[in-house]
Amino acid sequence: MLGYLRLLEDPDGTFRIGRVCTAKGARGLGLARKLMRAAVAEVQHSPAVLAAQTYATDFYRSFGFVEDGEEYLEDGIPHIDMRREPRRHA
Repeated sequence: MLGYLRLLEDPDGTFRIGRVCTAKGARGLGLARKLMRAAVAEVQHSPAVLAAQTYATDFYRSFGFVEDGEEYLEDGIPHIDMRREPRRHA
């Protein structure tokens, strides 16, 4: 396995993206970006949330996510919750 992304649907219809990761030997190939593009395409008409490691916030911002709350530690690693609102039909 070279890359992984988990997509779960909460009972209220919000999608939760988690565990976005790439194998060390496959980093720099754009796999995480491809996985995120596919996830965002899947949930484009629904709200989506994720818990980002703070160093990766710019990566998630590039997919329309914005910070939603204060920074916190999870397993000793700084994180921040991020949210993306659904894209509306024009």
